[in-house]
Amino acid sequence: MIDSTTGTDRIVVCAQIDAPRDRVWRALTEEEQIAEWWGSYVSLDARPGGRLTERWTDAGGREVVTSGEVVRLIAPRTLELTWADDDWDESTRVLFRLEEAADATRLTLEHSGWEAFPSSSREELIRAHASGWSQHVANLAAYSARTPR
Repeated sequence: MIDSTTGTDRIVVCAQIDAPRDRVWRALTEEEQIAEWWGSYVSLDARPGGRLTERWTDAGGREVVTSGEVVRLIAPRTLELTWADDDWDESTRVLFRLEEAADATRLTLEHSGWEAFPSSSREELIRAHASGWSQHVANLAAYSARTPR
């Protein structure tokens, strides 16, 4: 089950994943596994200072590059990175937290920093990212649950 909430400056997506935390961590941080649940168009060098790059096409057919840098990594529980599309003046922050829960993993994703955007575009950006993150977390949960222990 995926639970998503939004506010004026943050998105929070939570999921209970039917897999051990170490398995979810590997799916979240190992490039070959990221390709399986997020897409081969995403590259992540999961180490402090490592880069994230996501190349995608928006609804209007424009290619967009989202990029960021890993600012905190505490295996197997915390991954934090900056996040910005190539046409943004400011970057946001994405924090993944993994907690052990009886035979499962509780994932909390928090995407913050939206207050840097004008109110005219902020609501739409938050709505679009909340939808995208909910789908990505659902894919991560399904992938992690079916990957062999």
